[in-house]
Amino acid sequence: MSDITYDLILTRPAARSEEFAAALPAEIATRVRIHIAPVLAIKQIGTVPDLTAYRAVIFSSASAVGLMTPPSAMPAFCVGRRTTQAATEAGFAARFSGETADEVVATLQRAKPDGPLIHLHGQHTRGDIVKRLSSAGIETISAPIYAQDEVALPAEIVTLLKSSPASLVPLFSPRSATLFVEQIGQPPKTLHLVALSSAVAEAIPRHWGVPVHVADAPDAAAICAKISQVIAG
Repeated sequence: MSDITYDLILTRPAARSEEFAAALPAEIATRVRIHIAPVLAIKQIGTVPDLTAYRAVIFSSASAVGLMTPPSAMPAFCVGRRTTQAATEAGFAARFSGETADEVVATLQRAKPDGPLIHLHGQHTRGDIVKRLSSAGIETISAPIYAQDEVALPAEIVTLLKSSPASLVPLFSPRSATLFVEQIGQPPKTLHLVALSSAVAEAIPRHWGVPVHVADAPDAAAICAKISQVIAG
């Protein structure tokens, strides 16, 4: 008898979905069929800024890190462990500064680093990091350096969602959750959603009537823990 119990559909940008799938613990990987079906694609926009004009950078997503080459061990204040790791591997003197935008703002308000700082982020961003730091007297510049373009779910994935006896979709951002909702329409009752945070969960319409499980912390490890709970029943 097969141990497969769920179709696990990953909607993050392709590289991030593949990374997440490769890191799944065995107790999940052996119980799911993995389908990679991004609803977002990352694309560089505009001119990459000259970082030598700034004292430090702020990264709220690992997606921005890969587009930059740091000047000699430049300090980077990072949201999340994964972003911190990516910035370290890219050559920044990366500092984990919190799991959320609120935590990073609070960390920097306490530390009061010399400016100017530059926040490198996508076109769609949340948390008002630049505005809040600037209001606190820490000169901070906003620099959107990538777009998060919508990608249509393949027809076979939509069909799978409608027909699967049990499907599970982790959602990592309010934007990806919104795009998933718009593309799916009326969901099947066999669908389970796992949201990175309450902000992500809020993007799911209440009338959908499907289980939405919110991770206990806004990181991939907590998402995996919640997936394990769903699979275990």
